[in-house]
Amino acid sequence: MQFNRCYGCMEELPQPGAVCPRCGYDNTNDPVKQPQHILPCGTVLNGRYIVGKMLGQGGFGVTYMGYNLALELPVCIKEYFPEGAAMRSGAHNSQVYWGTSENAQLLKDGRESFVKEARKAVRLRTLNAVVKVWDVFYENETAYLVMDYIEGETLRRYLVRGDRLLGEAECFRLLEPVMRELGQMHGAGIIHRDIKPDNLMRKPDGSLVLLDFGAAKDLSGGSAQSSFMVASMGFSPFEQYSKKAQIGPWTDVYALTATYVYCCTGKTLPIPMDRIAGEELDLSAFSPAVRAVLEKGLAIRPEERIQNMEELRRRFDAAINGEAAANRAQEAKRRQEEERRQEEERKREEEQERRKEELRKQEEERKREEERKREEARKREEEQERRKEELRASFIRQEEIAEPEPKEELKSETEKKSNFESDNWLLYTMYGGIFMVFVIIIWTMLN
Repeated sequence: MQFNRCYGCMEELPQPGAVCPRCGYDNTNDPVKQPQHILPCGTVLNGRYIVGKMLGQGGFGVTYMGYNLALELPVCIKEYFPEGAAMRSGAHNSQVYWGTSENAQLLKDGRESFVKEARKAVRLRTLNAVVKVWDVFYENETAYLVMDYIEGETLRRYLVRGDRLLGEAECFRLLEPVMRELGQMHGAGIIHRDIKPDNLMRKPDGSLVLLDFGAAKDLSGGSAQSSFMVASMGFSPFEQYSKKAQIGPWTDVYALTATYVYCCTGKTLPIPMDRIAGEELDLSAFSPAVRAVLEKGLAIRPEERIQNMEELRRRFDAAINGEAAANRAQEAKRRQEEERRQEEERKREEEQERRKEELRKQEEERKREEERKREEARKREEEQERRKEELRASFIRQEEIAEPEPKEELKSETEKKSNFESDNWLLYTMYGGIFMVFVIIIWTMLN
């Protein structure tokens, strides 16, 4: 099968066996050579995964660039290969040889634990700050797990490349999502056991993803003892240097706290045995509140240490944001009170506007009613005038059509009445004269 992709980044090549124009990886050797104990580039695993260049090697295994032939996606492949314990018999031999030492069975038991813990990690794919595990299988007398390939650079490389040191608050903001999701991972019974800047990938958007479940420990079986030593100098707690020590969430608490110190100071811590021998931690670069959290998170004895990630997160938050949080709470309360006052003022204004609107409507209704009454009165007057006009017109028409004889007759009757009255007056005058003569005669006779 011809594989025409770069073993360094899994991008398609312009021609087979070329230097990659994207990442610069030299693909001219066929297969590309790797160290003798490392799988050669181009090795096919489980019938579907192509092995690329080695990305890293730790105490617990080897990490390779890989490619999923079925989904045509780049992946990251972790091989269970404990350093100094496992070996391969020859160059380009994929089979792992465990030897016949008394530790061989312990190493094989570790392989079973590797698979068990990887299978459990597959169920944590809803987390965003922890790398997603998609597959796990046995091959070459060892075991492999397949994870997302995360674009970016490790947190250590990011800090070293830019000669950067993070501030207390900045570092907490960067690590807080990892703390939250580690708490969920611990709730599922998985302890990572290998938290360090090299296993935190910084994505292009600036967020972190925790890599490498190769050293993870499953606590669901009831045993909290380390199956064998898995330790990273400067980041692992005392219990990871002992085969019989009890491990738990507090183990990852120590490693993440040590990572916080490295990000802020650029220095790794002394190993726990040196601290027991008298070497002291130098935390003078930190504020008193943060220093108190670090001392508690880096306690040598597990029982004296912060016990879980949520407690560590709360303590960091209180130390870094304590006063600021109080100020924010006070400011939030002030804003709430101001918003409440503004809301009440707004409601009062709305009520006033509502009342004004009601009064305006009432005034408009009153004016409409007055206008209606005036209109009705005007119509009544017009109706009366119309009727009067009709009566006058009717009288005029009656006079125009009436005959003149009744008028002459009326005049004759008037004249007759006048003549009668005149005749009566003459009669009364005559009788009066006669009476006066009679009176004078009587008066003369008597005298």
